[in-house]
Amino acid sequence: ALLHPIRVFAAPIFILISFAGRILVGYVFIIATSITGVFQAAYNFSEGKAGLTFLGIAQGMGLGSIFCSVVLDWYTKKMKALHEGVIKPEWRLWPMVLGFVLAPLRLFLYGVGAVLLGFSAYSVNIPATTYVVDIFGIYRASAMAALTIVRNLFFTLWPLAGPPLYRKLGYGWGNSVLAFMALAFAPLPFLLLKYGERIRGWRRGVEKWS
Repeated sequence: ALLHPIRVFAAPIFILISFAGRILVGYVFIIATSITGVFQAAYNFSEGKAGLTFLGIAQGMGLGSIFCSVVLDWYTKKMKALHEGVIKPEWRLWPMVLGFVLAPLRLFLYGVGAVLLGFSAYSVNIPATTYVVDIFGIYRASAMAALTIVRNLFFTLWPLAGPPLYRKLGYGWGNSVLAFMALAFAPLPFLLLKYGERIRGWRRGVEKWS
């Protein structure tokens, strides 16, 4: 049982969706290393006022959670009705498109941009998580444990990458690099909608656990 979460990494679909689902949440931690310094140095905010900028990220996460809760259920039920009761896990991924498009806007904006970052992070992370739960079926507990491993790696390494990135490229180009990375994942839901079922069939050895 202890090896099951490790074996999940043998599935290419898991590698793809886990990285995509965690990248924007990792951006939250990168921005957290710089946002207070920017507001204090550039806008002369006090330490207390600069700390309040994190409220925008929290608000965005709340809005992203509500958005996914409403849209995922509505869209899945609609598509189920149109396809005679058949449900495809890939239908869960449409909110990710909006998340990967809005995230770059935040990387060029502060203030209201903090709300966009929180919203983008959760509008990507929640669909990715529900997709993993759907596709791994009875092995979903092992898949969730593997997702936790990926999440902790991202949350540990991304903040360490932030300061060197900004020191070398500055906030402008540093954020541009992050923005282009986010945009690169925007087509992912469309690709998975077309090829996801085929990629899901490449789960080497997962079906032999039982």
